[in-house]
Amino acid sequence: MHPTVHRDALSRALNAARVRTDDRLTPLHQLPYARELCEAPASGLPGAEQFAAQLISLPIYPRLPDGAATRVAEALAAKLS
Repeated sequence: MHPTVHRDALSRALNAARVRTDDRLTPLHQLPYARELCEAPASGLPGAEQFAAQLISLPIYPRLPDGAATRVAEALAAKLS
């Protein structure tokens, strides 16, 4: 993430610009399926958890209309500049 932008502030700004975001991202090692396959240390994986706490999910998917993708990109660029 841009070093001067706080995730929650960016999320609020994008939501105000009608760009839906999600910041509830779960690190892979905390997902039930992954826990069954891999052993994470009892202390967790602090680097992964810290990184996940800084991420924001933007609307992006294969059938997102070009105009919507452009609007998302423009809103994000405006908030980061």
